[in-house]
Amino acid sequence: MRLRGGHPAATIREVRAANLLGVAAIVALVGVTTALAHRAPTSTEKAGITAAVLREAGPDYARKVTVVGIRVSTVSPTWALADWVGRPRYRDIVQQERFAVRRAKRGWRAYSPRFTCPIPGMPPAVKRELVIVCY
Repeated sequence: MRLRGGHPAATIREVRAANLLGVAAIVALVGVTTALAHRAPTSTEKAGITAAVLREAGPDYARKVTVVGIRVSTVSPTWALADWVGRPRYRDIVQQERFAVRRAKRGWRAYSPRFTCPIPGMPPAVKRELVIVCY
């Protein structure tokens, strides 16, 4: 049997296979977007995370860096990610650094994946969501 225009009619099996492929593609796309579903921090989270990263830097180094790119995990809101970059005057001597930050009972604590790996207590799902790479 041919449809108008000379194209062969699709069988029910072909239509179901095409629908199944379409649904699988949508599910895959939704999975990709939820894998990177971290969020911006609240003002108190931002202040605590910034303080933890600067505390990790030490008093001499803290004045040379700015904390940027803070993202809080939606998988476990006790985990966050933050970067520091050198202030304009120190950009030639300060290397950008990424930190995993964890909320504890006494405030936030920063971990540098470059020196502390694996990061103690970090769930694998959070590590994937925040894209934490151990060196």
